[in-house]
Amino acid sequence: MTGSDLLRILALPELAGSNDRVVVFGVPGGRRSGPTLLVHSPALLVRLDQLDDDVERVVFIEGSSPEAATLATIDSMLRAIGPQDGLVQFQMAAEAIKLTREPQVDGATLQLPFLIERGVDRSNVVSFRPPELLRTSALLAALAKPPSEEWVDPAGLIVANGGWIETYPS
Repeated sequence: MTGSDLLRILALPELAGSNDRVVVFGVPGGRRSGPTLLVHSPALLVRLDQLDDDVERVVFIEGSSPEAATLATIDSMLRAIGPQDGLVQFQMAAEAIKLTREPQVDGATLQLPFLIERGVDRSNVVSFRPPELLRTSALLAALAKPPSEEWVDPAGLIVANGGWIETYPS
């Protein structure tokens, strides 16, 4: 897959809940971290650079052909968003989560890439899942310093940059 194939701008019917320009990105391939959809960061930077300046919001969905229910959810999210930097649906963490650290070894090679220190209480841990509705300016601010990872979660980047993301009911 080429970079442009890793993040597609979708031509969709106008979304009724939008008073401003919205661009929907389709993320093919289903690359995930748990339920969170990951986006190829070099392709994301290119696609954002191609957007017109008047695009105020971007939406990330899985695949290139959203179902009617997904379009209805996006439309509802567009009507609900206020001053937040984004709205996302979420799923409670179900898998075991471990806090890890790199081993401290003097000159020796270790077979394990990390050491598990302890488990993490999952009762308040969520993962974002598509669709993700984000304010374009917040995403651009979060990407002012390009991420070091090849695959990223756009909403997670905004949160890591101090942005305000709220959850939207499924």
